[in-house]
Amino acid sequence: NTKVRNAIIEINYLLQENDLTSVLLDEMPSGKESSYSRHDVEEFVVDGVIILSKVEALDKRSISIAKMRQTNHELKPQTLRIVEGQGLIVEKGGVKL
Repeated sequence: NTKVRNAIIEINYLLQENDLTSVLLDEMPSGKESSYSRHDVEEFVVDGVIILSKVEALDKRSISIAKMRQTNHELKPQTLRIVEGQGLIVEKGGVKL
Protein backbone atom coordinates (compact mmCIF):
# COMPACT_ATOMS: atom_id res chain seq x y z
CA ASN A 1 0.00 0.00 0.00
CA THR A 2 1.52 3.32 -1.13
CA LYS A 3 -0.02 5.30 1.75
CA VAL A 4 1.58 3.03 4.35
CA ARG A 5 4.98 3.13 2.61
CA ASN A 6 4.90 6.93 2.39
CA ALA A 7 3.89 7.22 6.06
CA ILE A 8 6.79 4.99 7.15
CA ILE A 9 9.25 7.03 5.11
CA GLU A 10 7.84 10.30 6.51
CA ILE A 11 8.10 9.06 10.11
CA ASN A 12 11.71 8.05 9.50
CA TYR A 13 12.59 11.46 8.06
CA LEU A 14 10.96 13.24 11.01
CA LEU A 15 12.96 11.15 13.48
CA GLN A 16 16.21 11.83 11.60
CA GLU A 17 15.54 15.58 11.26
CA ASN A 18 15.09 15.82 15.03
CA ASP A 19 18.24 13.75 15.69
CA LEU A 20 16.23 11.11 17.56
CA THR A 21 17.17 7.50 18.14
CA SER A 22 14.17 5.20 18.02
CA VAL A 23 13.25 1.55 18.06
CA LEU A 24 10.56 0.55 15.60
CA LEU A 25 9.06 -2.91 15.88
CA ASP A 26 7.66 -4.88 12.97
CA GLU A 27 6.63 -8.46 12.44
CA MET A 28 8.42 -10.41 9.76
CA PRO A 29 5.96 -11.83 7.27
CA SER A 30 5.93 -15.62 7.27
CA GLY A 31 6.76 -17.27 3.98
CA LYS A 32 8.60 -14.19 2.65
CA GLU A 33 12.22 -15.28 2.71
CA SER A 34 13.56 -12.21 0.89
CA SER A 35 12.07 -9.56 3.18
CA TYR A 36 12.37 -8.57 6.82
CA SER A 37 9.37 -6.26 6.74
CA ARG A 38 5.66 -6.31 6.09
CA HIS A 39 5.54 -3.39 3.63
CA ASP A 40 8.92 -3.94 1.92
CA VAL A 41 10.17 -0.47 2.82
CA GLU A 42 10.98 -0.51 6.54
CA GLU A 43 14.28 -2.37 6.22
CA PHE A 44 15.52 0.09 3.60
CA VAL A 45 14.84 3.35 5.44
CA VAL A 46 16.19 2.33 8.86
CA ASP A 47 19.85 2.15 9.90
CA GLY A 48 19.60 -1.29 11.45
CA VAL A 49 17.58 -4.48 11.42
CA ILE A 50 17.79 -6.74 14.48
CA ILE A 51 15.99 -10.06 14.37
CA LEU A 52 14.71 -11.77 17.51
CA SER A 53 13.63 -15.36 17.02
CA LYS A 54 13.09 -18.66 18.75
CA VAL A 55 14.82 -21.86 17.71
CA GLU A 56 11.96 -24.24 18.41
CA ALA A 57 14.01 -27.44 18.10
CA LEU A 58 16.43 -26.26 20.79
CA ASP A 59 13.92 -24.27 22.87
CA LYS A 60 16.28 -21.27 22.71
CA ARG A 61 15.95 -17.65 21.69
CA SER A 62 18.36 -15.97 19.31
CA ILE A 63 19.28 -12.48 18.20
CA SER A 64 20.95 -11.57 14.94
CA ILE A 65 21.82 -8.37 13.14
CA ALA A 66 20.67 -8.48 9.53
CA LYS A 67 21.73 -4.89 8.88
CA MET A 68 23.51 -2.18 10.84
CA ARG A 69 24.87 0.79 8.91
CA GLN A 70 28.41 1.99 9.64
CA THR A 71 29.00 -0.80 12.15
CA ASN A 72 31.04 -3.97 12.01
CA HIS A 73 28.91 -6.75 13.50
CA GLU A 74 28.61 -10.50 13.85
CA LEU A 75 26.43 -12.06 11.14
CA LYS A 76 25.68 -15.35 12.89
CA PRO A 77 22.67 -15.63 15.23
CA GLN A 78 23.64 -15.42 18.92
CA THR A 79 21.92 -17.16 21.81
CA LEU A 80 19.74 -14.75 23.78
CA ARG A 81 18.55 -15.36 27.33
CA ILE A 82 16.16 -13.29 29.41
CA VAL A 83 17.30 -13.41 33.03
CA GLU A 84 15.20 -11.98 35.84
CA GLY A 85 16.98 -9.07 37.49
CA GLN A 86 19.65 -8.94 34.77
CA GLY A 87 17.70 -8.38 31.55
CA LEU A 88 18.86 -9.62 28.16
CA ILE A 89 22.02 -11.73 28.07
CA VAL A 90 23.67 -12.42 24.71
CA GLU A 91 25.85 -15.50 24.96
CA LYS A 92 29.14 -15.64 23.13
CA GLY A 93 29.56 -18.32 20.50
CA GLY A 94 26.34 -18.20 18.56
CA VAL A 95 23.45 -20.59 18.19
CA LYS A 96 24.34 -24.09 17.10
CA LEU A 97 21.62 -25.27 14.71
